[in-house]
Amino acid sequence: MIDNVITAGIFSIIVDETQDLSRHEQVAIIIRYATKDLSPAEVFLGFYKTETTDGETLSMLIKSTLVSHGLKLENIRGQCYDGASSMRVSYKGVQARIREENHLAMYIHCNAHILNLCLIDLAKQVSYVRNVFGTLNTLHNFIGASSKRHAIFEKMFSVLNVRTCDGPKNLKSLSDTRWSCLKAVLLNFQIVVSTLEDI
Repeated sequence: MIDNVITAGIFSIIVDETQDLSRHEQVAIIIRYATKDLSPAEVFLGFYKTETTDGETLSMLIKSTLVSHGLKLENIRGQCYDGASSMRVSYKGVQARIREENHLAMYIHCNAHILNLCLIDLAKQVSYVRNVFGTLNTLHNFIGASSKRHAIFEKMFSVLNVRTCDGPKNLKSLSDTRWSCLKAVLLNFQIVVSTLEDI
């Protein structure tokens, strides 16, 4: 797949960072390019662990990853990141550091992240939605803040004979960019109800 990117000549990079289950920072790097018939194509280069997420560290990680795959920094034409300051800041952000070496590498704020930010603002304006997420956050804090309450929650899996493949065995905290807390409660609804009744 990398050979196709090299053949295309120019490409864009899409980079996003997140924490894995063990709470280590992981950086996902994706290459986007146009095929011979001008169809868009993507190559996932992988997840890369990093200790810090400052602009210098992330830009060095991106550059070393590209070099290790035989891709040249001067062939980048687009950079797509979220709106985090380490990515977008004009002087020390990743986009600025890449543009210092390649002024043709235009930065674009990821449309998916922009849409997510709009949905967050919209959700805060609708009282029903705001209350649902507030309740989910309170529920997570109530069960997770106490080892005794959390033990009851875990016990309910065996009491109700629920298999682990039916869903996550933990409630998720509320986050502006990750709404997995809703799915965790839906998949464990009977466990949550039984835990609250037991408490």
